[in-house]
Amino acid sequence: MSARDRASRGNSFGEIWQRMDKDQLAKILAGLLAGILLVVAAASVVESNDMPMVFCNHLFPFYPSSRALVRNVESGRGNIVHDSLDILTQRKDPIAVFHAIDMLDTKDDYTWLNAAIYLGACGRQEAVPYLIKALQHRASGSDDEEAGYLTALTSQNFGTDFAKWKSWWEKTHPDSQMDWNSNLGQSP
Repeated sequence: MSARDRASRGNSFGEIWQRMDKDQLAKILAGLLAGILLVVAAASVVESNDMPMVFCNHLFPFYPSSRALVRNVESGRGNIVHDSLDILTQRKDPIAVFHAIDMLDTKDDYTWLNAAIYLGACGRQEAVPYLIKALQHRASGSDDEEAGYLTALTSQNFGTDFAKWKSWWEKTHPDSQMDWNSNLGQSP
C-alpha cells in the first residue's frame, strides 16, 4: 500500500494519534506506565529476596543476575540458597561452583542435595557420590534428572537404581569415606 493510499484512508499513525481523544490516550499511557512499574518493582523485589525467585526467574529469565544469585548462595539462608542453586542449575551457570562444592559436606540434607544437583548440571565430578546418595531419597523428586547427570559424568548407566550406583562407586573408589545416610527419607 502506498503512502498516498494510506493517507487517503486516514490510517497513518499521525492521523490516528490526532483522532484519539484525551481519555483514550491517558488510558494507554497509564497502562504502559503501570506495566513498566510492575516490571521494575518485580525486579527489585527479586533482588531483595522478598519474592520466590524461581517464579520470577520464569518471568525474567536473566534476573536475578548471576552475581545476585551468588550473594544469595553465600548468605546461607536455607530456601534462598536452594532457590538460587535451582536457578543456577536451570541456567547451567558455573559461577557458584566453588561455593556448592563446599556445601556438599554440610549436615543440612537439602543444602547438599541442591548443591549436588547444581554441580551435576555443571558437569562437576565432585557431585557423583552425592547424586548417588540422593537417589535413595524421596525428597529429591528428580531421580531421572540425577541419573542423567550420573550417566553423563561417569559414562555408566544404572538408571535410578541406588544399590547398583552405590556398589559401582564403592568398587571404583575403595578409599571413599562417603556417608550414605541422611534424614531426607527413603524412596518408596
